[in-house]
Amino acid sequence: MASITHFSPKKLVLLREEDAPDKKMKAESMLQETVVKVIDVEARITSIYDVVQIAKDTVEVIVKRSCKWT
Repeated sequence: MASITHFSPKKLVLLREEDAPDKKMKAESMLQETVVKVIDVEARITSIYDVVQIAKDTVEVIVKRSCKWT
């Protein structure tokens, strides 16, 4: 939450595992409910154990976003 207010992003992309624990899902719901009025919030599913897949998913989000900037 502190990063959101400090950096003032226009979009927040959350990378999480498919069957996330309830605690993570509640935190995501809280973010969706509170900051969605100010910025876009998008949740993306990724692996929590496959570091290469996490990196690929992260790069995909960044490339997709950077293409919209140009």
